[in-house]
Amino acid sequence: MKRFKAKTPLEVLTFNHRNLKNIKGVKFTPREIDVVACLLSGKGTKTVAKFLSIEDKTVETHKYNRMRKLECNSKEGIVDFLEKSDKFSLLKSHYLALLVQSVFKKYLLQIFNMKSKKALVCSLVFGEKGEDKVLGSQIIDDLELVGVQATIIRRQEHRSFKHLLHHINSKEIDCVIYFASEFFSGVKLNAI
Repeated sequence: MKRFKAKTPLEVLTFNHRNLKNIKGVKFTPREIDVVACLLSGKGTKTVAKFLSIEDKTVETHKYNRMRKLECNSKEGIVDFLEKSDKFSLLKSHYLALLVQSVFKKYLLQIFNMKSKKALVCSLVFGEKGEDKVLGSQIIDDLELVGVQATIIRRQEHRSFKHLLHHINSKEIDCVIYFASEFFSGVKLNAI
């Protein structure tokens, strides 16, 4: 399997859907991959359905189809099959990417619900030059879908964190999203 360094949950999900199509000779659809990744993480039918925005019956159908193909009679049989495969860690990373995407959508919906007649302005603050290229443009596109004007601020363009905060406070910005890699090293977050 090729090495892949993903930067966004969408890239992880796309990569995983491609590489999890076949697990130990058994074919999986992208939605089945989503369902079994959630089952592998210990989620029940109702939780998986809510998490993936599908019906309980759809989760049960995917689970039943997997049990039939794997010739097992329980969720535990599916989990045992997946744990013994060479794709176990990929399935775990798939679940984490689904989780990150779900949380982002939740916050995006909250931002949309905050929106009044006045357009919201949001700034994305990145620490390192270049780390904003893919992720920043993807998030700006997502925010624009819900009518939020978004801009990117780069940490290195400001003398200090205090100077950055002053810059942000001097603008009419409704929302600030910080992306931390080395960004907050040496900064006490509770002081913000």
